[in-house]
Amino acid sequence: MRLNVRADKLLDELAKMGIELDPQIGQSYFAFLGNMGYPRSTIGIFDNATAERELNKWAKSTGQDIKFVDVNMTDYANKRAEHPEVTVDATAPVQEKITKRTSMADVIKDFYASDAPQFKGKSKAKRRQMAIAAKLSKMDEKSTASLRNQSYFDGLDRLKKLAKKANEAFESLYAQNKETH
Repeated sequence: MRLNVRADKLLDELAKMGIELDPQIGQSYFAFLGNMGYPRSTIGIFDNATAERELNKWAKSTGQDIKFVDVNMTDYANKRAEHPEVTVDATAPVQEKITKRTSMADVIKDFYASDAPQFKGKSKAKRRQMAIAAKLSKMDEKSTASLRNQSYFDGLDRLKKLAKKANEAFESLYAQNKETH
């Protein structure tokens, strides 16, 4: 998203987009502006290109997807504007969240389709395993325990059915054997 704002309002606009910056990084932004002669000072005011280059150094230090496209120091330097204008391309981080209500199937599908770097080179089976682990980590203790118990009881039910079939087969063979002897 492209923002065209006054330099002093940039951090607020980034926060509205969902780009949260550490307070120390915010202070360093104003330090960068200070080095460029903002607020008005005797050290002189940088030209637009230098200001843009310096602010992009700051943007890189944030670890966020922020790039200064234009910095207009001219109107500010000529006292036609109270603040420099900055144009920034910023991309808010995608907040895909796994919640208790997100189905396991949806989480697995998302992990299969994701092109995130942590999945690069991972097999489908490994992605499935990672998805299940991520979903289970978001479930509360009770849900996780019931899920484990459910799979345990499902296994017991299958064993009971197999035992019943085996018992029926044994009784049938026993009855046949008894008739022949």
